[in-house]
Amino acid sequence: MSIADLITTLPSLPAEWDHTTLTFLREDDEQRIAERVSGRLNAVLGLGSRSLLRHISEATCGRGDIYVIHSSDEVLNFLMEGILEDRLTNVELRRAPLDSIPAADRTFDTVFVLFQLHHESDPVLALREVRRVLAPQGRAVILESFSRRAPPQHSVPPDDCWPSGTMIELWALSAGLTPVAAERVNHGLLIRNGTRDFSLDTVLVEAAPDDEITSLQGGIPTDAGRAP
Repeated sequence: MSIADLITTLPSLPAEWDHTTLTFLREDDEQRIAERVSGRLNAVLGLGSRSLLRHISEATCGRGDIYVIHSSDEVLNFLMEGILEDRLTNVELRRAPLDSIPAADRTFDTVFVLFQLHHESDPVLALREVRRVLAPQGRAVILESFSRRAPPQHSVPPDDCWPSGTMIELWALSAGLTPVAAERVNHGLLIRNGTRDFSLDTVLVEAAPDDEITSLQGGIPTDAGRAP
């Protein structure tokens, strides 16, 4: 059973998994993620938060375009509200599945994949599509969350069902992407549900097209977590 299948078969999908309204990243983490923008044309697949989208937009310093691609009208409408509120002039929205990105080969300098792979029935297929649209010397920036100690009142999948940094790296390699950096942040994602809060760790993997990699210096610090 895929991760996406597991989530959809839960008896009652808890409200805290509504990423659009109840999940939060630290602002300094959002800024660090956004600073990985590497060129003129950039794509955002999935959804982090409206504030993360704003940071990515600002990271281009007005000289880059951001194309947000998602299959959900609800998510796109939510993001449009933020785009209008924040007056982002370099962001456009596209409705499409992530395994069929509406872009030509080698289009984007950066492709952000935000909290999306655990929703995909075939993460490797999705990353192959990322590889297809990634420009030479471009970068894929993959952000995911995973649970360590969610309280029992929340119907979250078991710990081993969430993609770890190592699993994401293996998916990337299978898709023709070479991980060049990885970082785990303890308590990186906060989920607020009424008066109850709990957190998930996050893992950030940056990868480049295989044919653009000539050498890698040292290892990949997958578990180099920062203190909360």
